[in-house]
Amino acid sequence: MQEVTRQYWAGTWQESDWSRGSPWRLVAPDGRPADSGEVIEADRPNRLVIFWRDELHEDLRQEGHSEVSYVIEDDRHVGKADGPPIIRSGKLPLPSLLCRRDGLIS
Repeated sequence: MQEVTRQYWAGTWQESDWSRGSPWRLVAPDGRPADSGEVIEADRPNRLVIFWRDELHEDLRQEGHSEVSYVIEDDRHVGKADGPPIIRSGKLPLPSLLCRRDGLIS
């Protein structure tokens, strides 16, 4: 699963056992923790809720935690069975990777 995540999440991967109350981490390509938090809800394979915060940038880290909810939908009915599932969410836990130009992503 980490290879799929790396392919679609800018080379990062996620670490968790995906059960309620478990720690969650988004790991940057260089191995640093980019974001961290906790799994709030896990209804496999339909819904995932994570409470998280940025760990790479002090100003964003001080903003505190945010909650993100993923609703995962199977997209095979539209002829895209070779791609990942469609994930609809609120705020994605990637601000440190996608909103910053600090050389993390070349």
